[in-house]
Amino acid sequence: MTHKSVLQTLADLSDYDERQRFAVDAMSTALDEGDADTARSLAEVVVGGDEPDVCFAYGFQMYCLDWLTHHYGHRYSASEDGSGEEEISLKGLLDCLWKYKWIVSKLPCDIALSKQDIEDANDVMREQYGNVGFSMAALHQTLMHQSIYLGDEALAKVHFKLWQELEREENEMGDCEACQQSSLVDYYHFTGDYARAVSAAEPIVSGAMQCGEVPHVVYYPIIDSLIRLQRNEEAQRLLDKALAHITAEGERFVGLLPQLIQLKHSLGKSHEAEELLDEYSETIVLHCQNNPFVYLQYLIAVAPFNTEALAVAQQLAADFDQRNGNTYYQSRLAWWFRADTVH
Repeated sequence: MTHKSVLQTLADLSDYDERQRFAVDAMSTALDEGDADTARSLAEVVVGGDEPDVCFAYGFQMYCLDWLTHHYGHRYSASEDGSGEEEISLKGLLDCLWKYKWIVSKLPCDIALSKQDIEDANDVMREQYGNVGFSMAALHQTLMHQSIYLGDEALAKVHFKLWQELEREENEMGDCEACQQSSLVDYYHFTGDYARAVSAAEPIVSGAMQCGEVPHVVYYPIIDSLIRLQRNEEAQRLLDKALAHITAEGERFVGLLPQLIQLKHSLGKSHEAEELLDEYSETIVLHCQNNPFVYLQYLIAVAPFNTEALAVAQQLAADFDQRNGNTYYQSRLAWWFRADTVH
């Protein structure tokens, strides 16, 4: 297949499993044949353009990002000073370095990756940032989010402290103000400081801080924190607003719906949760194909209506915990399905 036909075939595939299988095979073929142009184009599709791509498994994205970083790094080293090639390759390299934050933070969501795979990727990001003299603030912010997905509170606290200390320095890879604030909300929610999470969320909820992904990605920890503080009326109002916002965005943020549907159960609105599942399950399942973490959240949302879903969720939670070396997801699942929690 030609370079153009490979990309067109990939774009035409709507099933995420099929897209990933085709991309893996096409990437392997391009590398075997020394076709760097096709490999580069495929890798850029897999890691995402101006925003993360949810079609592909994070492990495959990391593989492509690592290859792409080396590709642009070699091109930059070989280019003449002041040339157009130097400008193109430098832009590509910096774009790759930015995307490490997207992918490395989410690697624990890919159950196919071992703990060593994740640690190796962390070392790659650390080395790449060190090679160009970037501040490690973005690395520690990324590893804080990764620690949250790993269910490791002690490690999250270590990286949070380092992130906050280094953030005072110049941070070439620093997030926008809204994303920085969103990270604070995520951290305080994860560590159980719900009052502080709600306080940190105030400029986001008010609309004073927002961007292309905020408040979307931080609705769940804000609303769950409100529920934990027994501020249920506020939680319900914000949840309804969040659901309207997310569903109006099309499929881009569909992977966030399962956790928001869980909150409907928590607020005693199981009928509304069931209606949302009836409407969006097909699309959510598509987004689960290469994302076991989203699949786990979907199973938890479905479980009150389906005992088989609960059994699968328990096994998947155990798989995550075995890989992560703790009982975080199993404990959360047990808490969620206490007799007095969901009705």
